[in-house]
Amino acid sequence: MPPPWPTAGEDFTPERAAAYLASGADGIFVPGAVNPGTAELLVDGVDGPLNVMAGFGT
Repeated sequence: MPPPWPTAGEDFTPERAAAYLASGADGIFVPGAVNPGTAELLVDGVDGPLNVMAGFGT
């Protein structure tokens, strides 16, 4: 069963976020996560500060 959030190939955002946070990152930035459902899944899946970016008109 695929994860409920967008992925790119083998890229699994919550797992990558955990690795970055474990390596000392202060937070996670996910550009383009403009869908409220996607943002909610990211909030639930990332255990640290999370930033998303939306452009004008999104």
